[in-house]
Amino acid sequence: AQVELRQEAALALAKIARSVVGSDAGLALSAAREAAATSDNEEVQREAQGAIDLAESMADYVMKWGVSGPWTDPGTKREALLHTSFLPEEDSVDNIEWAPMPSGQDPGKPWLLNLSRAIGGNDRVAYLLTYIHSPDRKPARLELGSDDAVKVWLNNRYIHANLVWRGVTPGDDAVPITLHPGWNELLLKVVQGSGDWGACVRIVAPDGNSLGGLRTTTTLTAQEALERVPRPPPTPVLLWNMDRNEDGMLHDASGHGGTTAAKGEPTF
Repeated sequence: AQVELRQEAALALAKIARSVVGSDAGLALSAAREAAATSDNEEVQREAQGAIDLAESMADYVMKWGVSGPWTDPGTKREALLHTSFLPEEDSVDNIEWAPMPSGQDPGKPWLLNLSRAIGGNDRVAYLLTYIHSPDRKPARLELGSDDAVKVWLNNRYIHANLVWRGVTPGDDAVPITLHPGWNELLLKVVQGSGDWGACVRIVAPDGNSLGGLRTTTTLTAQEALERVPRPPPTPVLLWNMDRNEDGMLHDASGHGGTTAAKGEPTF
């Protein structure tokens, strides 16, 4: 509001807006537009427009998450961790302690959820939880990148898994989903082998355009909990016959798989 400081303040506001895009794209967009409207200085306009462009590109990324981890199992490594059930996928998420997941820490990758920095270590698992509010029933597309393997549940229903070892690239996996009216629970399991560790999530319309009208939060108030999308009852989707012989070995008797024997109980 002070004329003699207006240009300097507008430039500072634009730079701050750019730095917080990863943690709150909506707030960054509002601040950058305010900076642009306050001063017609060329440097201010350039910095503000850069923040606006970046914030608009981040509009569909989900950046508010709770994190739980690390979860480990002695002797279990890499791909076996994806198939190992830990408490967040066995119990209600309401009974798990979730910490705020830091976001927007890498200016070059504002969409990155950096688990290496937040937790660190090798041969372990982290779970990420968020709630997404949709005003009505919406077909959508969940786009995600992960480092490394990933498994996803929407409203307590398993919808996707990818046993892969890679760096985080936005949109590596694209999963068709349906958001229901109210608060939709989205849970991710991200496996760490070694090296970098992280994920990113974007929700768009089925054609890739911005969906709009979505809100996210990491915790639900008592009032918001009343709008929580009910968890669907379990539905059998596959029957796979297994035979056990006298030595306790399990054999695939379905005719759909291989002939490899596995000792112990089957894991679904």
